[in-house]
Amino acid sequence: MDAFMSVYDALKPTARRLSRDFNLDADDLLQDLALYMLEKPHLLEQSPANPLSYYRGVLRVIALRKSSPTLVSLDVPLTEDSESTLVDILPAAPQTPEDYTTVDACTQVLYSALRKLPLEEQMYLRSVHNLNAYNPVPVPGRKPNYYRSNASMSSGAYRKLRKDQAFKAAMKEVYA
Repeated sequence: MDAFMSVYDALKPTARRLSRDFNLDADDLLQDLALYMLEKPHLLEQSPANPLSYYRGVLRVIALRKSSPTLVSLDVPLTEDSESTLVDILPAAPQTPEDYTTVDACTQVLYSALRKLPLEEQMYLRSVHNLNAYNPVPVPGRKPNYYRSNASMSSGAYRKLRKDQAFKAAMKEVYA
């Protein structure tokens, strides 16, 4: 029993380190190690020259097994006497829009209207409205003014979009 306690006490720092590394409880690891050691006492008596290194490996395997995810099948019955499975219990996937063409058409109309704006206004609207898929394009024949204030770019861009009759007509057509 003294050999058991000396090995057990010597492995506490290793259990703390493994518990921190694998996000587990050190006491649980030590309890599982103690069960392993009590179930197989002959290993402690017949162990190699350094039983600590052997049991450190055992402790590492215990930590790996506890931290690995448990695989669950959706088709296996939940209990032996029932026929219900996880497929029956889990909620169905949320309904997705059936027609993406409306969204795509609206996006294309918006992008074509944005391409008519000066480059700095395109960049401003892209950053404000998180239009990450839109790549601003410079308007031919106009040099960008990067020193404009945000208020100036905002009012100018929205004013131009409101006055754009093609943009208004296309949006009405998309949402009609």
